Amino acid sequence: MFTLLPRQNLNPLVPVITLVLAAFLAGCSSGEPPVDGWEVAARGNYSAALSDDGKHLVIGSIMHGGSLWNLASKERLFNWNHAKEGFSNLSSVDISANGKFAVTAEGSTLVLWSVIDGAPSGFWSAPGEIVDLALSSDGHYALLGLANYSAVYFDIKNGGVVRTLFHKGRVTSVDLSADDRYALTGSEDNDAILWDIDTGEQLQVYHHERPVQLVALSPNGNLAFSFAKYDRALIWDVATGKTKFELPMTISEKQFGAEYSSAKFSTEDRGQILLGNNHRGVALWDYTKKLQKGSWHAENKEITQLASGAAILDLSFDGSAGGFFAITSDGMVQQFK
Repeated sequence: MFTLLPRQNLNPLVPVITLVLAAFLAGCSSGEPPVDGWEVAARGNYSAALSDDGKHLVIGSIMHGGSLWNLASKERLFNWNHAKEGFSNLSSVDISANGKFAVTAEGSTLVLWSVIDGAPSGFWSAPGEIVDLALSSDGHYALLGLANYSAVYFDIKNGGVVRTLFHKGRVTSVDLSADDRYALTGSEDNDAILWDIDTGEQLQVYHHERPVQLVALSPNGNLAFSFAKYDRALIWDVATGKTKFELPMTISEKQFGAEYSSAKFSTEDRGQILLGNNHRGVALWDYTKKLQKGSWHAENKEITQLASGAAILDLSFDGSAGGFFAITSDGMVQQFK
């Protein structure tokens, strides 16, 4: 997100910045529109996660705390908050790969919920402020990225830290492989690190030139995506640590901070990844062919709103009908084909 300088500022760079910004936003607003969309939060979301099967959505809304939604019926199923009175400000949420559990985090507290009946299964305190999290495929464990320069593998059903993974900066983004053998962490220390969960061993370290903001693992754990603002967005081989594909970014996009806000590898081994940005844009890449297969643009909630007004918080392939779902920070679910 950019902030334009006041009119009275006579800095000669202002016109240049404005022109580059306008061109960048115009590019981000291109692409196919959604085939369907509906509101799930009136004032927007702090956090959101779509299930891998495209059936459910959990959000942490700005005004009304957490809730679970059925995407097929567009129905809110349960309201989830960490206290009986009031609404929780949920900074991070996730749904297990088996679709049976969800987790919500506020500050250093986290709650495991049943997707089936909406009941809480555990209420715990983490050893630090939770910045990001990923739930294991069976919902038994959660990988927590913390502000205290570490990530922990937490037993969310019984309580307690199973493994601690250390960085030299805030851990901003985390992910788990589908078999829960490997963890990927990204940090403000500029490193994206692949870990063996059982031993805590560092298997690969990919060093960026800037703080890492987003990481994602392919379901089979063979490939990793990592992104650092003002630097690079790339897919790399976890076995060798070598780059498989670097997403093309123009010099101006790097200089003015183009951002990826979400990434989702295809659940089947189709060589595809969905990437969402901070300006409502989504692109589908075939990283084996190094080819962009399509681009889409999430619609504004109100026609009068600026096109740059929302980030793509999460993405999910829609296995039943093809295409995919996207959830935006302004509180809209949108379906694309």
